[in-house]
Amino acid sequence: MIGAAAILDNALLKSKVRGCLVGALLGDCLGSPYEGDSNVSKTVLQNYFDKLSGPYFKSPTKMYTDDTAMTKCISESLIDKQGLDCKDLAKRFVKEYFKQPKRGYGSGVVEVFYKLKNEKYEDIWRPAKQQFNNGGSFGNGGAMRVAPIALFYRDNYDKMVEAARQV
Repeated sequence: MIGAAAILDNALLKSKVRGCLVGALLGDCLGSPYEGDSNVSKTVLQNYFDKLSGPYFKSPTKMYTDDTAMTKCISESLIDKQGLDCKDLAKRFVKEYFKQPKRGYGSGVVEVFYKLKNEKYEDIWRPAKQQFNNGGSFGNGGAMRVAPIALFYRDNYDKMVEAARQV
């Protein structure tokens, strides 16, 4: 029988996991209009957020980007496979891209997805390594989608770090 403390701890953990993932989703949706802008003034941001509140809500629905789409893939793969399965993850990324390609994917990752699909996932690492004169990507995409890794491996720091490196 599960004690009350364990049930409470489990409920608290679920709440924190949801909060982390919902926070990432909201940040993605709210920040996407400014992605790539290096100089956005405080006034522009204040006007943007003013439209998101109050009785005269004027802002259109916010769509999530490739970052959330890929974060969702990681979450689903970790749950389904009970751990990191990079080949499964590659297949999920590719499937998600071809299902909804207009989420702001960069041209480099799109090229990787085409190669993975065409090469039937023989070597899931090669297409990414071949980018940028065989230097791989130096973007921040991995950081944008790493939350599920930290949540899944919360009790095993070494596995968390290794999984984060691979993603």
